[in-house]
Amino acid sequence: MPGRRDALKTTAQDAQEVLAKRPKAPTTRNRQWDAARKRMTYDLPEGVIARVREIAGELGGVRVSEAARLLLEEGIARYDAGELRPEVRPRGATLYPKT
Repeated sequence: MPGRRDALKTTAQDAQEVLAKRPKAPTTRNRQWDAARKRMTYDLPEGVIARVREIAGELGGVRVSEAARLLLEEGIARYDAGELRPEVRPRGATLYPKT
């Protein structure tokens, strides 16, 4: 039949037209906040990592990074106030606690 339309072909074309008119989502995420903040990584013994995780749980389930930040800031404040004076011995470029 010459006048007959292919319903599936028309539906597929209609869908393509509708999708072509949709607004496009941004292809990349805005990472300005990530780029602006500073991050550091430390090589810590497994026992210290486990204890920081425990403390995060004891503080009501805060993020582990927040617990680590709290402990670092408190340690720095105590060090600056002269309350924390670790005894260390140099071994090359690394400092180890006295055992």
